[in-house]
Amino acid sequence: MWCRYSELVPDWQGATVEDFLSARVFMEGIRQIEKQYPQLPRLSQENLEQGGKLKVIRKWLSPLGLEAQVVRPLIDEIKQSAVASTKASDIDTQYQVVLKTLASSSFWAKVKKACH
Repeated sequence: MWCRYSELVPDWQGATVEDFLSARVFMEGIRQIEKQYPQLPRLSQENLEQGGKLKVIRKWLSPLGLEAQVVRPLIDEIKQSAVASTKASDIDTQYQVVLKTLASSSFWAKVKKACH
């Protein structure tokens, strides 16, 4: 059974686990990519907060016209940098709702029912 985060956290607009992280943690990796590709426009924290973070990053990289197999490692580099610099205070409190939901017996009862 697959669940979207929006099914676990009502009214949450994110799409990926990265959306639970502060935009701040992505900036070091983004600045490194900007150095590698100076033709890219500057991406701000505010830009990252305008939608799903990975969606915004992909859109930001799109003017380079790179193939997907080149873009993916760039995004992975940004994600690795973000994880390395993440502190507990950088994690949205809504992620606690996800964890509590996943830990609840009522959630697993629904899963069991859906699988049979």
